[in-house]
Amino acid sequence: MKFKQAIELKLKSFESKILNKSIIKIIKTISKIKANYIGPISIPTKIYKFIVNKSPYIDKKSREQFQIKSHIRMLIIEASSKTIDALMKLDISSGIDIKIKMRKENEK
Repeated sequence: MKFKQAIELKLKSFESKILNKSIIKIIKTISKIKANYIGPISIPTKIYKFIVNKSPYIDKKSREQFQIKSHIRMLIIEASSKTIDALMKLDISSGIDIKIKMRKENEK
């Protein structure tokens, strides 16, 4: 489905439950306006791993492992004045990073 103008939302969070709840909020507001959308598109989870020495002197070989998972979802929404106003009024919980990009028909 192609839109003349589209808003591309990229939501990123360390907790998938909070991310899914905010996606549901966005989809409910978009469906009230009856705007077309594509998604949510799930982008593969990025895992950052850290390995740290427990003790630098005696137990030099013992280590601890930590990891941070970054969950990403993407929505493409048909751009109109109603959708922009509805998205501006929407209250999304903290802990979610949102990147907004405007796209035109000739861009991919």
